[in-house]
Amino acid sequence: MIHPKVGHLGIFVSAEVARKEHNAILGNIGELDQLKPGLYEMKILEGKLREDCQIPTFHARFEERAIEDIACNYTHKNYEQVKNLSEWNEALYRQWFSPFVQMASNPITAAAMRWLHPLRTTRYMWSGWLNPAMWGVAALAPLVRANRLQAAPDDPLRKMEGETAKRIVEGMQTTKKAVDDGSKEVFRMLYGI
Repeated sequence: MIHPKVGHLGIFVSAEVARKEHNAILGNIGELDQLKPGLYEMKILEGKLREDCQIPTFHARFEERAIEDIACNYTHKNYEQVKNLSEWNEALYRQWFSPFVQMASNPITAAAMRWLHPLRTTRYMWSGWLNPAMWGVAALAPLVRANRLQAAPDDPLRKMEGETAKRIVEGMQTTKKAVDDGSKEVFRMLYGI
């Protein structure tokens, strides 16, 4: 899979890109089964927003490729330092950390890690299953839904909400760019690439 800004899809993509790629893969699994064995490039085309949840649909086109089509435009000598450090880290982990991880790994710790994962625990906090305070929210939800009034387009609070949301997005984008640029600079300083 090739992303126009990222290149060959690797592990360093944003959550937004990953969601798009995953949605496109899952939405086209039936077509994947129909392809004859081989190497294909998946080109993702954005569709329209689904009315039920405002999530865009993604359509994919599969084009047959050969190994020679995969671009490799860097010289391997530039990455020797990275490879050497990676191998050193792997040896260090295998020698000193792996035995402890293996000793601590069992079905009980695996289940505990699964249930205590931050993506799960944030959902538990707001579920009536674990948080009794949410029972009142669930009881009041139908009443609120039935009596909900939409704010006027020129309502000052509505305008403030839009401006605040815009500033938050801009701040997150600026932070992301600063982190990405800083990571690139640190990588260049460490490895001289």
